[in-house]
Amino acid sequence: VPSTESSPETASPPPLPKARPLPGTGLLAELPDPVEEDEVPADRVRGAASPSVSVEIPSVVLAPSAAEEIAREYERELREKLLATPPPSFWSRA
Repeated sequence: VPSTESSPETASPPPLPKARPLPGTGLLAELPDPVEEDEVPADRVRGAASPSVSVEIPSVVLAPSAAEEIAREYERELREKLLATPPPSFWSRA
């Protein structure tokens, strides 16, 4: 009679704890300010002819099992980081 329980290899990881809210500043604060019009180089002005440059980009093929392993490792690292971060106290939330 087949068992309905999953084996340890196929068991799903425990659910992630609820993420805490991010502080008021986020990734948007790290973006540089837009360049002013007078700071734009002449070769970047709209309508200027751009030189044609060919760049060869290597093709990367990744096996599905390797991609899954990378994803599992990344998720494990994120879980560790999240659990290592203490939850905010009542006073630090305000």
